[in-house]
Amino acid sequence: MRITFVNARFYPFLGGAEEYCLSLAREAVKAGHFVRVITTDVSPDSRVLPATEILDGIEITRLHAWNQELNLGFYPRLLPTLWNVQTDVIHVTNGLGFFWRDLCLVALRFKQLFNRHKIKFITTPHGLFLSTVNTHKGFKRLIGVVGKTVM
Repeated sequence: MRITFVNARFYPFLGGAEEYCLSLAREAVKAGHFVRVITTDVSPDSRVLPATEILDGIEITRLHAWNQELNLGFYPRLLPTLWNVQTDVIHVTNGLGFFWRDLCLVALRFKQLFNRHKIKFITTPHGLFLSTVNTHKGFKRLIGVVGKTVM
């Protein structure tokens, strides 16, 4: 099976969604699947990351991000990359709320209306509504607490 993860940040980031995605990808490789991660080139320490890399059998594709934002991140090559990806499963490990990525996935979903090969979509939520006192401070923590209360 060909599995593609789409994550705004990935290795060498060490956040919850990033580590979860890396763990799932490693397990999928061990099970004999082809695994690709499509992410951005944003680095946790501002170093230049390679555009492509293979880590523990995981093919990593890093697309240039025009900004450093997560939810409002813009990396224009995501749309053509997803449009041309050969995969059976797309697993999004940040959940909904990443505007550009979500728009690209919706476009891919519409493209599938005309294809015989159907891609399965999986979403695992992480992020704002999973905040705790130990993981977020200030405004982000406040938004997370309000979001949890409302949801």
